[in-house]
Amino acid sequence: MTNGSRAAIPFYQRAVEIDPNFAIAYNQLAIASQNVNDFQREEEYTRKAFQLRDRTSERERFAIEANYYLRVTGELGKAAQTYELWQSSYPGDPRPVSGLGNVYSNLGNMEKYLEQARATMRLEPNYYAVYEILANAYENLNRLDEAEEVLKQADQQHLGGPSLLMDRYELAFLKGDRAEMTELATALKRVPGLEDPLFAILGDTEAWYGRFKTAQGFGHQAVEFAERNNDKETAAFYLAMQALSRAPAGNRLEARADAAGALKLSQSLNVKATCTLALALAGDVTAAKTLAAELDKAFPLSTGVQQNWLPTIEAAIALQAKQGHHALDALEKARAVELGTVEPVAYLCPAYVRGEAYLMLGDGQAAAREFHKFIEHYGTVSFFTWGALARLGLARAYALEAQTDPSARDKARTAYQDFLTLWKDADPDIPIYKQAKAEYAKLQ
Repeated sequence: MTNGSRAAIPFYQRAVEIDPNFAIAYNQLAIASQNVNDFQREEEYTRKAFQLRDRTSERERFAIEANYYLRVTGELGKAAQTYELWQSSYPGDPRPVSGLGNVYSNLGNMEKYLEQARATMRLEPNYYAVYEILANAYENLNRLDEAEEVLKQADQQHLGGPSLLMDRYELAFLKGDRAEMTELATALKRVPGLEDPLFAILGDTEAWYGRFKTAQGFGHQAVEFAERNNDKETAAFYLAMQALSRAPAGNRLEARADAAGALKLSQSLNVKATCTLALALAGDVTAAKTLAAELDKAFPLSTGVQQNWLPTIEAAIALQAKQGHHALDALEKARAVELGTVEPVAYLCPAYVRGEAYLMLGDGQAAAREFHKFIEHYGTVSFFTWGALARLGLARAYALEAQTDPSARDKARTAYQDFLTLWKDADPDIPIYKQAKAEYAKLQ
């Protein structure tokens, strides 16, 4: 898709040179720019198409408006309404069906996301991206066997190519099939052009098991390959996610350095939101507050920014000041969307920070409910390191409960054992790992 979009851009640019009021050409330029991670031009072209939308057909206007609300203002409610009207007016068009599914995924309504993904498959059964979406919808609901069947169907129809191998790797990770993961990683290493996403996914895998030094090596290789391909946006996002995923583990200096590196490469929403939360968790409150104010000003209508990222960032800053109640109050705004995949993908971040706030306030039972969400929704969390760290949060929550309820002591021991088994080969100097071993020893 990236190569095709890159090749298409000059033709769309020529079209708008010939006709500066060619609205749908601007919209196609926006989509192509998105596919090659040029988000600045994507926004510019999307705004231009929106300004000219009255010069188009009804179907084209739906496409332009939906893209504008989804990608520029971030108003997921308006995007959903537009997709619904588009779908009802043109029931044979797969684009509004897929688009509405994306909105449902963003909002955390995974059953409706699956419904739309199935409908898209009925309309467009020969396009690999549809299989990928349907498999992802099943994974988000922890229905891994059905996700596997979808990917098998794609393979039987010779669809997907290297993308199919990447999706199969993630599925193997979710199923805990390490032999399959090793086999697929070996196959992927032989595919030219996939170096940076492969190294990124291998880094995420290593981090999940607490092997941060190896993960960092893979991560840096991913960044180097992305920059070599002149894809600064992807390189920046790799660094941003590395910062965010490691920050709660106590690696504050590394998290700050990765966030700073990411922000030098890109100031996009994806990168800035991820880095802001990472910096807040890493204790750089001044930088986090400055960046949060910039996000608030730039995206005043965005569902993801206003209801997910900013409340979570505010709560993380409050935790640095030991203000647990303030953190909980801030996070109330996030409850409606915290299970969704709002861009950039948020991976239940509000639930984790809320769990930390409850631990700070000594409420083990409430903390356990939050951390358990990462186990309940493991298909959505996927490789994100917080899914592993949430198991330690759960152990700490049970340990708090055990202070007033002795019967919770065994639950705490088991939860600590589960985490320490998961991290049995972890780097010994990770702060949170050392703390976990000391806490477990006190329970014996």
